[in-house]
Amino acid sequence: MLQQTRQFLALYLSTALLLAGHGLQLTLLPLRADGLGWDATAIGLTGTAYFAGFLAGCLLVPRFVAAVGHIRVFSAATTVCGLALLGVLVFAEVPAWMALRFATGLGISGCYIVIESWLNDRASDANRGRTLAFYTMLVLTAMVLGQLAVPIAPPVDAAPVVLGVALLSLAVLPLSLIRMQQPRRPRTARTEIRRLAREAPAAFLAPVLAGLVTSALYALLPVLAIALGYDALMAVQLMMAMILGGAALQYPAGKLSDRVDRRYVLLLLGVLGAAAAALSLWATQSEIALIAAVFLLGGAANALYPVCLSHANDRIPMNFLSVGTSVLMLNSFGAVAGPTLFAAAMDGFGGQAFFALVAALFGVVVLWTLLCLVRRGEAASHDADFVPVVRSSTAAFELDPRSSPDWKDS
Repeated sequence: MLQQTRQFLALYLSTALLLAGHGLQLTLLPLRADGLGWDATAIGLTGTAYFAGFLAGCLLVPRFVAAVGHIRVFSAATTVCGLALLGVLVFAEVPAWMALRFATGLGISGCYIVIESWLNDRASDANRGRTLAFYTMLVLTAMVLGQLAVPIAPPVDAAPVVLGVALLSLAVLPLSLIRMQQPRRPRTARTEIRRLAREAPAAFLAPVLAGLVTSALYALLPVLAIALGYDALMAVQLMMAMILGGAALQYPAGKLSDRVDRRYVLLLLGVLGAAAAALSLWATQSEIALIAAVFLLGGAANALYPVCLSHANDRIPMNFLSVGTSVLMLNSFGAVAGPTLFAAAMDGFGGQAFFALVAALFGVVVLWTLLCLVRRGEAASHDADFVPVVRSSTAAFELDPRSSPDWKDS
């Protein structure tokens, strides 16, 4: 029992250090690019490269884990992330940063896969739900704490970059120094996107739109703060508000979706997101009002993904790994396109266009969900309760208690 506790502590400590460093660079790099004089489109392209790397990692990294093991892949992935972050001190060209950001996305997805498959292997059926809930809380908390290190020096200085690299490097130590048996390789599941579109259409389009919005928030919100006339400290506060909103609203939205048709909750989140975006348009001259609006916006955007996941599982029960993988892939497709789309809107029409586009996309969520309710009025039975999750890797679906024990490799 003591050995198992030590293993969990090592996993959680590595996760906290990794995500603190990752959270730091999520805000730091857009601010640094803005300090180099780049326009929003250039910064958006680097954000797109990051999410493309993340998607590639979700598809490729499990093969490396099967070939060389978890610890080696985690060490290699964190090394890649650290070197990519150091590269921004050497290169100041957009194509170079795109390559570096792609490498970061690839490395971070590899780290997620290793940690989540390890947690899945160590968790029992009795504590699987609590383990996933604590892991979700830890990820969000670490990312928020990472934001606090951004203002230690101007974004164009080397100090914040070096601190981020240090945190990423330290994340390797807990897993490397504790003696433990490596878990089985993560499972792979085929996607069922066509079946999802046919049987759970409300969970087909909303994940794509959620990916568009959340990726743009992570990639461009710091730059948007500067474009609106605020400083780096305000950019950090907005990022923290967005992440905390996602953490705060996910659980109540999920619990509500256990009591009613989950599509009504998707409809409610769409209305909330559109209203928060409209409030953001009005509140750009008030720091407190803008922070509050971004908190609600982050909450609505980040809650869409797990509610869609639960709705898809209701419609297609006993196949959670394949369904979850499909929802994640749809979300990732939107995430790849989001930063470039929003950046082009900002360059073409100004910073206010960011919130206008967010409101329009949430409006599409509302209209699409209403159409799904009209065309298919009956509610799906809730065979499993909502579980709060973060958008990470396919390995998290094995840890989720909704994953069917009868699942077989396909």
